[in-house]
Amino acid sequence: MTSSNEFPLNAPTLEKPSRIAFPAYLTSSSLWISGISLENLFVSWVFLGVLKESANVFGQNRALISLMPLVVLLIGGIVADRVETKRFLIVFTLLAACAPLVVIGALSNLSTWHITAFAVTMAIWNAFVDPSRQAVINKVSRTDIQRSIAIVFIVPSLLSMLAMYLMAPLESLGLSWVLITTSALFIASGVALIGIPTVRPVGRARLDLVSGFVAAWKIRLVREVILLNSVSALFNAGGYIVVVPLIATGTYGGHAELLSLVGIFFLFGSISSNFLLLAFMPIKRPGRLVVLLQLTRAVFLLLLLVRPPQWIFLLLVACWGLNMGVTSTLMRSTVQELAPEHQRAQILAVMLFGFMLASPISSLMLGEFVHQTSPLIGLIPGVLLSVVLFLWGYRFSEFWKYASESADQSQSWLRRLTS
Repeated sequence: MTSSNEFPLNAPTLEKPSRIAFPAYLTSSSLWISGISLENLFVSWVFLGVLKESANVFGQNRALISLMPLVVLLIGGIVADRVETKRFLIVFTLLAACAPLVVIGALSNLSTWHITAFAVTMAIWNAFVDPSRQAVINKVSRTDIQRSIAIVFIVPSLLSMLAMYLMAPLESLGLSWVLITTSALFIASGVALIGIPTVRPVGRARLDLVSGFVAAWKIRLVREVILLNSVSALFNAGGYIVVVPLIATGTYGGHAELLSLVGIFFLFGSISSNFLLLAFMPIKRPGRLVVLLQLTRAVFLLLLLVRPPQWIFLLLVACWGLNMGVTSTLMRSTVQELAPEHQRAQILAVMLFGFMLASPISSLMLGEFVHQTSPLIGLIPGVLLSVVLFLWGYRFSEFWKYASESADQSQSWLRRLTS
């Protein structure tokens, strides 16, 4: 069985990407993620604020929305290793702009079915193109992977936060304007992709849905990080997706504006975390920070349980976002460093698959749990799971011991850039 230390790290190639490649990629990703964020805000508000669905119905629909893209995600990982990435991303990004415009025609007779179908369509589309979008980072980056991924997180999150702020008063703006803006963001994202280089496949990946799982399983550190990421998402990321909107609308009596503020504060925390990471990157022992932050997350969730004033509630949501921003970036950069080039998209698809599989499971469980208890009680499973993950990570995982080689990569890149 191959350990992380035995596996050769993917060092940067000698050929440097053009100076416009990374800004073009960053612009496209920022616009795409902003569009997805607006779509998610639109869906949550229509379910809870317009259609007035109950907690269990909301959880069931969120589970369906999360479940449908799973197989498509694995296919997307295989396709990403077989096609020319630039053309593929441009075509499918522009096609995604059509879905919000179709929904505008149904606004006069809106139903749960309409919104679920729209959300499922967008989730499937995002899952299909995401492995390609993630894998191309290695081809456009001019620095180490840790810093590149942090920047790719920061800039799109800032633009998403701005988009949600501008679209916060959904009731006064009208839902059609949100959908039109979402479509425009997708179109602009597709146009920006013209600036990235042509990325041809390294090999011809087999049409095998399990090949990515096999590749990930062979590398102990990769499978541990993917497992940690997936289990953490069950009641932590799932708690944010399902429980927090129910707390905002049920416990605090909020409307679309409060839902938008929750998203803004969470993103603010996530963005701040990556700014902090950039100051210290490359981080030699990323696993230790990730494991320790599992314990601090339990503290934030416990503080939310006491139903603090709304402004403290929003600050704690920001702290939660900061926590998840650090752990997500470091786990993803570790997998991206270790994945072999010819299977990188497939392994990243497996990581996304594990994260997304946790979402429908937690949506169903937490939606029903909150329906039987209360929104605040829905945070308790996340507290317990965070403590368990800390104990497992500290006592048993290789991630705690792992020393990243990004620092060596960064010095190598610096020598090339200044030579």
